[in-house]
Amino acid sequence: MIRVALDGVQAVGGVTCDLSGRRVRVQHEGAAEEIEAKLGSLGLGASLIETIDATSDAEVPDATRERGTLKILLAINAVMFVAELVAAWIARSTGLLADSLDMFADAAVYGLALYAVGRTADAKARTAHVAGWLQAALAIGALVEVVRRFVMGGEPEGTLMIGVAGVALIANVACLWLVSRHRDGGAHI
Repeated sequence: MIRVALDGVQAVGGVTCDLSGRRVRVQHEGAAEEIEAKLGSLGLGASLIETIDATSDAEVPDATRERGTLKILLAINAVMFVAELVAAWIARSTGLLADSLDMFADAAVYGLALYAVGRTADAKARTAHVAGWLQAALAIGALVEVVRRFVMGGEPEGTLMIGVAGVALIANVACLWLVSRHRDGGAHI
């Protein structure tokens, strides 16, 4: 309810909820009146304790953890992109090529998400939109390669393809596990 109530407030940079402690920390730019009004309208007995301006050095505590996780995700996907791209070329596999492009897209998305950490909700939403368009562009590129392979022909090296795909599956499961720890994060996560 709290996140939904603050969703339309442009100045909000991040929200951290401590339900057991009955505290909400909102990172924001400018005055807190609009935030107070939105939280007050929920009827949960909200009261202002302190404000944290998003332009100051103070951050929502989860931002540091998000940055660390995003750096790990970026590294995993960048390494897998290069490994799968090389394997796709050796194995003549469109499937591995498409998955390498997916790993590249994921790495780019995590790089964009790193940019968004600690910024306003509007900046996070814009970053998420750019990431979505990037994913769509790479998917179209993979589709073009599939059509080219269909027309030109060629058999892939099955054993190498399956082995690399297994490693990619492990990398994706690891990334899913890392991201799931931040499932309450903003649109950039």
